[in-house]
Amino acid sequence: MKNKYLVLLVLLAVMTAIGCTDSGGENTNSQSIGDSPQTEENSSQDQENLSTSTTTSVNQDAEWIAAMQAQSNIIQEDFAGISSCQDPFDVEGLAKWGQIFVDDTQKAIEENDNYTVSPAIDKAKEHWVIALRNYNSAGQFTVIGANAYLNGDETSASTNFQKASTFLNTGNANVNLTTSYIKSNS
Repeated sequence: MKNKYLVLLVLLAVMTAIGCTDSGGENTNSQSIGDSPQTEENSSQDQENLSTSTTTSVNQDAEWIAAMQAQSNIIQEDFAGISSCQDPFDVEGLAKWGQIFVDDTQKAIEENDNYTVSPAIDKAKEHWVIALRNYNSAGQFTVIGANAYLNGDETSASTNFQKASTFLNTGNANVNLTTSYIKSNS
């Protein structure tokens, strides 16, 4: 029972870290964490809508920024889904939303390869991809932790939820760097 509270505490810390990402004051048309969670079908549909054909221009800065903002919206919806599993604690929902998070971040990583950006925002793109990879790892550890909890291994669950929290925090730091690079080159 004591470990269940530890797992809940770690999840609370993870979700608090998620809320600390800074959009840098830019209008990203983001949905707030309090909005209704997205379904897996909507998540996949949103990602399909993001697919962009490579244009003939050499630098696709504006297109990449628009795609990044759309990806950010999807990620925030995934965070909301994960957050919705906290109270009451829904470990099966956590595993489901963790996997959606993994899938959506993987699609976003792959989509970023479709864009060629100018040297002015290349560092922003690099940090965005690093953030996506961090978030993908966080999702993987969320799934692993949830499955461990379902199998009665609260120690492994706690360890994996802590790893998820670490990757989320690192991802958040890279999002902030992405925003800073974009602002400094606008």
